[in-house]
Amino acid sequence: MVFNRRLILVLMLALVCALFSACATEALLPTEPAAPTPAQEPEAAPTPAPTPEPDADALCTMCRDGFFAAFAPDYSGHDYTSLGMLDMPGLIEKQPLYAELAADTHTLAQMCARTAAQDVKAMSSLIDRTSVTVTGKLDWRLIAAACTMLDEPDKAIAAHTDVSVTIEGKTLNVCVSLPDFDALFAPLASDVHYGAMSLYCYLNTTYDNNAQILDNDGSYELSDEYIATIIDPLPKRHIKDGWYGDRSKSTRRHMGTDIRAREWQEIPSCTAGEIVRIAYNDIAGNYVTVKDDYGFYYSYCHMVELTTFLSEGDRVEQGQLIGHVGNTGNSDAPHLHLSIIAPEYVYINPYPVLARVRYDK
Repeated sequence: MVFNRRLILVLMLALVCALFSACATEALLPTEPAAPTPAQEPEAAPTPAPTPEPDADALCTMCRDGFFAAFAPDYSGHDYTSLGMLDMPGLIEKQPLYAELAADTHTLAQMCARTAAQDVKAMSSLIDRTSVTVTGKLDWRLIAAACTMLDEPDKAIAAHTDVSVTIEGKTLNVCVSLPDFDALFAPLASDVHYGAMSLYCYLNTTYDNNAQILDNDGSYELSDEYIATIIDPLPKRHIKDGWYGDRSKSTRRHMGTDIRAREWQEIPSCTAGEIVRIAYNDIAGNYVTVKDDYGFYYSYCHMVELTTFLSEGDRVEQGQLIGHVGNTGNSDAPHLHLSIIAPEYVYINPYPVLARVRYDK
């Protein structure tokens, strides 16, 4: 019995040792390396959809925007100011500067238009070639009027420049229109408009492109039908043919005809039209300007007092009272100074006009 217990104990110890040995052996055996996980290929980025080319309208708009983003004339580095009609010698001394500013502005417009057109051409297969033109009447005379009457003439010119862009076939056409007189001054107050017009018309009438005095007799062809729309403002009063005579110590020329009359004599309007200016200045004195139905401007100057019974913008009929003869402004005796500006912005000689009306000549 004792033997059996010893035998059982020995067998149990042997079993425990066998188990322990198996565990230790398993711990010492090398571990099989794990099978590598196959690398995942990155997902292909989606192919972006092609950007559609701008259509013709969009290309034209981009070209216009590109031009205006770049077109910024700058006159600030020059002393371009002038007293205009009150100092014609001083203005003519600056004529080379005004001519330079006109040429530089034209060149800048061409350059900006070409650059904008080339930029648009580079982004479109619709365009093979470009064409650029620059038009307008921005000469030294208009620059002189702008520099005399406007605080920032360069910005005004840029603001009133127009650009037309079209595509014909595969050609991108860019047409830049630099502003003319009407574009610059028509929207402005009457004092600025009329002051600029008087100066601009004077320069057009008396000076050529090189600021040399013109031999201008003031002639202008008017039809019999037009003459029939005019009346003599002061019948039986002496008309003086003083066109182009020296004034202000020979610093300017006389742009009109003088009619002697007693002070306070009534002045009727020669034509039907609209009153565009009632004002005073040191040369014309008290004056009224009427634009007739055919685009001619009639100015009645040196009136005894400022007309108060009419207003700018009023309609007047032929023969309607617009003021009274006086001696104000640059005048040495009571008289009516009549000037006429043609639609082409030049002064014309009123003497032959009134002679046809009065004497049917």
